[in-house]
Amino acid sequence: MGFLNQLLKYKNICIQCHNSPDADALAAAYGVYTYLKLHDINVSIIYSGDYEIQKKDLLYMIDICEIPVEYIKELPKTDLLLLVDGQYGRGNVYRFEADNIAMIDHHMPSMKKTENAFIDYSYQSCSTIVWELLKEEGYDVKANEKLSIAFLYGLYTDTSSYVDLYKKHDIAMRDELSKDYPELERLKNHP
Repeated sequence: MGFLNQLLKYKNICIQCHNSPDADALAAAYGVYTYLKLHDINVSIIYSGDYEIQKKDLLYMIDICEIPVEYIKELPKTDLLLLVDGQYGRGNVYRFEADNIAMIDHHMPSMKKTENAFIDYSYQSCSTIVWELLKEEGYDVKANEKLSIAFLYGLYTDTSSYVDLYKKHDIAMRDELSKDYPELERLKNHP
């Protein structure tokens, strides 16, 4: 059983991005959201903190990829709080109290590894981790154009426009998902 599959025991899941989410956090959350929705899980993508998303490229990404993210001050009733691109207790993640917490992240771990935490800093983006987790579950990411665009843009922004792209998993995702996406090119050049 893969990491994503083990989440299916929860019927209500909130996927939390770090405060002021970037493209990688939004894409990773959207990937997990897509998988959970396929399995009839009641799922939402949330974030909190001092500011709502204002960057024009991120608002455009949310629009073209149809990412259902919402800014909240109070955590809705949930069976599981799943953090993506961040870790519970870190300063850039608003701390909501929850009975069950899981994490998917590509930053240096700040806690001991648990069965509910997929943290691997050998990746350059959280999008790449979620892409691999989806493939492990048999999900064809290439068939989902909006998700492919989100993952590619998440990786693009986390690797300084691919200039700093050097890790094999991330290169493999870029190569597998790369295609002529006019929306992605507009996103890369969005003010």
